[in-house]
Amino acid sequence: MISPKAYFSRLSFRWKAILFIASIEGVFNIMFAVIIVGVMQSNLEEQFFKRATISAQLFATTTSNAVLATDLASLESFVEEVMRNEDLLYARVLDSAGTLVEKARDPALLTRSFQEDTSLRHVTDGVFDTVADIRIEGERYGQVQIGLTTNLLGTTISMIQFKVIAIGLGEILVSAFISFLLGSFLVRRLVDLERTARRIADGDYGAQVVVEGEDELARTASAFNTMSETTSTLITTLEEKNRSLKQTSNRLRSILDTALNGIVVIDQNGIISTFNPHAEEMFGYTREEVVGKNVNMLMPEPTRSEHNDYLSAFCETGIAKVIGSGREVEGLRKDGSRFPLRLALSEMESDDDTRFFVGILVDISEQKRFIDALMTARAAAEAGERTKTVLLHRASHNMRNTAQGGLTPYETLLGKLDKFKGMKQLQTLLDNAPDSGTKTELQQVYDALTQQIHSFATRGHTSMRHLLELINQLLNFARIEDGQTTLTIEHVPVAERVNNSIAILKEKAEEKGLELTATLEHPNMEVLADPMALQEIILNVLGNGIKFTEQGSVTLHVSRHTDGVTVLFDVADTGQGIPEDRLVSIFRPFEQVDDALVGRQVGFGLGLTITRKQIEAMGGEIWATSRLGEGSHFLFTLPAAGEHSLQE
Repeated sequence: MISPKAYFSRLSFRWKAILFIASIEGVFNIMFAVIIVGVMQSNLEEQFFKRATISAQLFATTTSNAVLATDLASLESFVEEVMRNEDLLYARVLDSAGTLVEKARDPALLTRSFQEDTSLRHVTDGVFDTVADIRIEGERYGQVQIGLTTNLLGTTISMIQFKVIAIGLGEILVSAFISFLLGSFLVRRLVDLERTARRIADGDYGAQVVVEGEDELARTASAFNTMSETTSTLITTLEEKNRSLKQTSNRLRSILDTALNGIVVIDQNGIISTFNPHAEEMFGYTREEVVGKNVNMLMPEPTRSEHNDYLSAFCETGIAKVIGSGREVEGLRKDGSRFPLRLALSEMESDDDTRFFVGILVDISEQKRFIDALMTARAAAEAGERTKTVLLHRASHNMRNTAQGGLTPYETLLGKLDKFKGMKQLQTLLDNAPDSGTKTELQQVYDALTQQIHSFATRGHTSMRHLLELINQLLNFARIEDGQTTLTIEHVPVAERVNNSIAILKEKAEEKGLELTATLEHPNMEVLADPMALQEIILNVLGNGIKFTEQGSVTLHVSRHTDGVTVLFDVADTGQGIPEDRLVSIFRPFEQVDDALVGRQVGFGLGLTITRKQIEAMGGEIWATSRLGEGSHFLFTLPAAGEHSLQE
């Protein structure tokens, strides 16, 4: 069975318009009929009530003398005369003793007990009963009772209702006819719009509809024509832009294929979609051999088994373990050999919410071999003091030159990336590409590539700077060992060197969320030291505290030593602490707390050695105390200078 709603939805617009207008007209006619009938019924009832009351009063006035004289003959004559009124059903005259005369069209009416009706709404038997007192000079002598039929009133009201309804139906039919004519006119113009729209849908772009008049439909038709023309122009433009974008895409692929880094693009399931020539060279696979396969084929175990879990966890939770960060990983070549590489992986979303991940790969085998050479230098240095000093001195000079040269490519990438020919060509293509969703995707690819190259260059630059710092440590150590370091001892204000150190290291501490503070027992304390050496010592000891503290604070407190001749520097941290059996060895060359820390904080273990030698050369000493899991104290003394350094 079809519901009314479904049936109505199948009707044409013409019949919907007819039904709507006719329904509105019908509602208004019904309301009008109810109001008119109600008003007329009230008026008729009011007139009927007044007529009944007046008739009873006239009857009472006419019979007053006959009742006073008890003239029954006259009373019967009066009653006969009154009963000629067809609306009157009965009449009765009474005096104080009882009924004098009564007459009715139906004798049964005279057997009823009389009860006066005060409203037509209370009449249920078709008889309106009313009464009037017979009074002479204000004194009551009797009363008359009459009953009037209400049938005529009901007939009159029914006739009025019929006529009003007939008029309303006539108006509805007239309205329906007018609606039919109006609907036919409107539908014809809408059909024209529909037919033209179908032509456009079939490929006849720019099709026009006839515009008639200046009403809303005419304006709609005019707007439709404008839309059709615009659509035709837009489609033509889009076709031209698509051709241009295809050419741009081909050029972009050509640029990516000539990139100096390996570029691999995978989807959220780890399936490779892009594998550029440099990646082919790195792994020994051709593009055809890897596209469509899982990227874990380029990884040795256990990384291979863990990779898909990383991607799934990121897609489900958004928590990145390898996404959005650079890390050193191990690659697996086609021939089965392994090699170290630097991987920078970032996420990219397309317009259809499909996730892709772009990986930029750099083979760091040469860098690793260079680090291995440095570690060989360390081993050789441990073979003998003099041999170590000479080797370190010579090797450090050579390595510093190499490291300094290694900074240049990264600095070039950071500062002049947009000057590269390929990047300039790519930017020109993007600037000239038409605006569209494809251009947005190309811009995203360009931005991701720029970001990845910049990220790679930043990390490489940081690594080379760190390497240069390590080499400088070796040189400083070699100079100290060779007796080439000269110290200038003078009065040095402690506050100035402490404040400089806090300002230099503040950002590094904030990056780890650490609180870095310093206090002086007296603001004008001075020590006998080399100014630059003192600055380097404070920076090194505070820097070590920051390096090996993951949460909490690093504090420096400077005070008078209990020996009365030196100033005590106490650097306290809330790090993991140092085993008791290593509290002395950490000040020896090439010694660190443990292998795990060496793996996490790459260095040679020379910082504290150089610091110890500098402090001892200036007449002081350094030592450490620690509790595992609670933190460490590095304490050193220097000779006091100035009255404020020793006064109580």
